[in-house]
Amino acid sequence: MKEIVNENEKGFLFKNGRLIKLLEPGKYHIGKNAKIEKYLISNYISKLNCNFFEKLMSAEGASKALITLEVADNECCLHYLDGNFMSLLISGKYAFWKERGRHEFKKINKDEPEIGNNVTPFELAKIPASVYSTVNVGSHEKARLYYDNRLVKILEPGRYYFWNGKVNVTAEPEDMRIRRLTIDGQEILTKDRVGIRVNFVMNFKVTDAEKVADVADHNIYMYLYSLSQLVLREYVGQHSIDEILCSRESIENDILNAVRERSGDAYVLIESAGIKDIILPGEISAIMNSVLAAEKKAQANVITRREEVASTRSLLNTAKLLEENDTLRRLKELEYLERICEHVGEINVGGGSDILGKLTELLIKEKKD
Repeated sequence: MKEIVNENEKGFLFKNGRLIKLLEPGKYHIGKNAKIEKYLISNYISKLNCNFFEKLMSAEGASKALITLEVADNECCLHYLDGNFMSLLISGKYAFWKERGRHEFKKINKDEPEIGNNVTPFELAKIPASVYSTVNVGSHEKARLYYDNRLVKILEPGRYYFWNGKVNVTAEPEDMRIRRLTIDGQEILTKDRVGIRVNFVMNFKVTDAEKVADVADHNIYMYLYSLSQLVLREYVGQHSIDEILCSRESIENDILNAVRERSGDAYVLIESAGIKDIILPGEISAIMNSVLAAEKKAQANVITRREEVASTRSLLNTAKLLEENDTLRRLKELEYLERICEHVGEINVGGGSDILGKLTELLIKEKKD
């Protein structure tokens, strides 16, 4: 039987199931009990695609034609041909044709999962995404990096790559900006046993991304939420409904100081905190509105009486002055005439020169009528 090994191939000759030798390109005549397996020299040989890999180098001429490589389970390897990156090799055994060119290998220990400067961005782009994972840390964030749930370091803003291996890599981002925490509809009893609902708001900022996780159990929102609930219940429960409504600003300052004091060891900075809304029960709200309306009505009555007294006193003083001073009384008459004339469209006066006197007589006559 005739077999041909092409120029871009190498062949392995088997007789009676035994590997005999490596065949160069050419034409061969083999018997019944022989066969030839062919391999492209452009491809490498691995244990996965070669069932006789363990005996590969025992074949005649194989050691001169092939270079072998073994990659351990905790390793990966970068393969270069004539200085150019070709591929990433995972754990396993490989054989490469020397005829293909100059082979170079760079082994990487995956027990240290982070992909650092030993892999360039160009090489990373040619590596299958399934063998590594990516962690993105925003410009406003820091991230806690864990290997097998053990804190390793804090990641600054940027993009990081890690090998997928035996080490479990996780990253926990922490927002370093000022954030808002809102507690809505918190139902609390006041000192005088009135149930009110309070909406509370707080602005805070994490100061230490590493230590805050241990204190707040990896959830600073829940930590501050529970802390604020306790402080609100304590301070609202110590004041009556009237004190809360009348001294709201001072109570807010007390609450803010209490939250700052109790969160001092949590590595957060409380920028501000306060009561956003106080919602009264329906019947209490109606009573408060009635009381407020009565107070405002009483205040309006007091102002009205005060103005009436002042007006009467002013009229009395004016009357005394007019009674004691004829000239002033005359000026007052002229003032009234001027006001009357403002509302008169047209006046016809016939004869005589004492116009002012006639107007006065006309006015007196109208009053008598």
